[in-house]
Amino acid sequence: MPIDARLNQDLSEDRSGGMVAASDIGVLRRCVAAVAILIPLAGPSLSAQFNLPVPVVVDAQRVAREDLQKLFIRDFLGAAVARTERIASMQVKLSDSGADAELADSAKAFCGRRDAATTPEHAACIAAVSKDSLVGRFGTSTRAERPLSTRLIGTPVPGFFTSRADVSDYLRSSGGGTGFTIASQFAANIGENDAYVVSSIVRGQVGRALFSADQASVVTTSDETDAAARETDESDRANVLRAINNGGTLVGRLTLPMYARSGSTMSSAGGVSVALGLLGAVTGDAPRRDGAGTVSGEYSMAIPVRDLSGNGSVVADLLVGLRAGYTYSGIPILVAGGAHDLSYAQLAVGLRQNNALTVSVLASFVNKGFQDYVPRITVNFTARR
Repeated sequence: MPIDARLNQDLSEDRSGGMVAASDIGVLRRCVAAVAILIPLAGPSLSAQFNLPVPVVVDAQRVAREDLQKLFIRDFLGAAVARTERIASMQVKLSDSGADAELADSAKAFCGRRDAATTPEHAACIAAVSKDSLVGRFGTSTRAERPLSTRLIGTPVPGFFTSRADVSDYLRSSGGGTGFTIASQFAANIGENDAYVVSSIVRGQVGRALFSADQASVVTTSDETDAAARETDESDRANVLRAINNGGTLVGRLTLPMYARSGSTMSSAGGVSVALGLLGAVTGDAPRRDGAGTVSGEYSMAIPVRDLSGNGSVVADLLVGLRAGYTYSGIPILVAGGAHDLSYAQLAVGLRQNNALTVSVLASFVNKGFQDYVPRITVNFTARR
């Protein structure tokens, strides 16, 4: 049976069990319809499920404004003042009311060299390097060197030395609920022989943590000619995919953010997750179904690629993610028996344009006994239209 039909059948069965909403099925079917533009270059498909959103990078307007201010300060103070001393020297000038006229004349000259006086760009430049703007930007802050880099969360112990307000601020800085669509982009993967899509039944903030109930929908096809061998191979591959990514087929997950920073050159986030649930087929008569638990840690970053016009607009984001974890199941993860546990580490790198990955590379490492089910390197290209 073709994989798109298998996925529809699998999801329909899950829907009858009340696990996946009809709208989710429609989205997943559209994903399957786009499988032709996904080109896996090495082995079966694999996914990396990240559970923390990355804060949105600083917008183009603020970056352009900061660039203008730094260039003006260098021009105003002259080359004789070392770069490390410019901020302190400028703060002295700003505190001296006698330098106001000099600042105003220098601002007109600086902006006049860049743009004609009648252009909107000239007016924006004058506003950016005015005394009021510079005081608001620098003032007397000792952190004036990195004002566009803001640490939202920083704690060495999960759940401690932070607050609900800190986590709420982090979520707002990550685009709210839309931030999770970016965090999970490495997770949804459809290849020639496998399809993995995670759907959240519920997701929200619980105090200092994030809670979600997640279901992993997996469809696999095997090249085995014997029916029994084919069923075993497909079951094994599905269980390994679920164990690595979701920690099970259906799980409740508590994620504790430990670090989050928003900046103009990079934004990043990291934390730990603990999940408990079931591994195996959730619906139907499934003797191979038992409890499972997982603990994982992750760190991801977004590096903006800004256009060459110098206005700070973001044309793409370079995404880099690291995750490692350990999953234990009440049943052997493979049908043939053996290990009940699986350790893994993954490195994901992707290029995001227009809120979609155009290329991604995933390197995965698992403990002995599972290497045949996990390709070491997976590369995916999405065709540009």
